[in-house]
Parts: sequence; structure tokens; C-alpha cells
Amino acid sequence: MPDEHPSKCPKLQFKEIDRDPGARKQICEFPINKQDEIRRAYIEKGPYQPKNIDYPYNDDTHHRRFQPSWFNSHKDWLEYSPSTDAIYCLPYYLFSKKPIGRPGSEAFISTGFNNWKKVKDGMNCPLIRHVGKEPNSPHKIAVKFYEDLKNYLRHIDKLIEKQTSKELENNRLWLKTSVECARWLAF
Repeated sequence: MPDEHPSKCPKLQFKEIDRDPGARKQICEFPINKQDEIRRAYIEKGPYQPKNIDYPYNDDTHHRRFQPSWFNSHKDWLEYSPSTDAIYCLPYYLFSKKPIGRPGSEAFISTGFNNWKKVKDGMNCPLIRHVGKEPNSPHKIAVKFYEDLKNYLRHIDKLIEKQTSKELENNRLWLKTSVECARWLAF
């Protein structure tokens, strides 16, 4: 039996989607007509946060490594790549333009960040600096676009459902009125 609700958005399935942020293609490398679909697929999956793995120690004498507890404090955007042992920002990856050549502009998009020594550096913590204090920081703008697209996907389904049920109600009213008219004319 065919789908009774063809207006519902189908689940996106792309072979091109790589969950590991250190191994995936940049959004700007996808064909422009597929970029929004790719973004939606990543938003549906959420940030890649592998928790039950062994995080390797870095090479310095202090033996620092990524701490999975950082996922708790940055759960909406922080991603970890096992292939590069680095962290990334999902909204920044999805909605930033090509890296702009400014020092550090690629750190949370394509090259990743893995200087674990600096993470607990108070207000100089790169995670806090990445988010930024200003309301228009690049990260906050990317998060806004991320939330807008995420909410848009939810709202469009509800809008279509509401519109479909309203059309169904109107059609029933028309049919009922037509039947009543036919009955009245028959007598």
C-alpha cells in the first residue's frame, strides 16, 4: 500500500556522510545543490561524540588527552575524531564558509584542535574562546543557523500535518454539504 502521508519528509541517507569529523569532506566540497540535504543529515545525527573508546595520550611529558567529560559541558556542538585525536565544532563545520586564512580559523572545522594543555586555561580556554563572548561570534552565528534549520525541519512536518488535517476536514464538510443538498433536492 502506498504511503498515506507522502508529504512527510523522507529520512535522508547519504553514503557521503562520514561521522568522523577528521575524515569527512568539507561542506563546500559537496555539490551546492546537495549541501542543505547534507546539513540536514548531520543535524539529524547530532555531534559525533564517541564515549566508550580509549583516548590516546599526547606526546608531551605531561601525558594529556581528550576528556569525555568535555562532551557534557559542550554537548550541543563538540565533536571528537578518533582518526585525528582532535575536537571539532559541528555547527561551525556545517555553516561556516571556507576557512578564511585567519590563524585558527580552521581549528574547529577541518584541522581539528588537540592542544589539550590549553583546555583548562580559564578564560583563555580555546573552547570558551571558540564560542566567544560577543553575541555575533562566528560560532554563535553558526549555532543560530544550526538551530534554525533544526527547528525548521520540525515545524515543516507539523505544518504539513496540520494543513493536511485541515484539508481533510474541509473536504468532509464539502461532501456532507453536497449529500445534504442532494437529499433536499431529491424530496
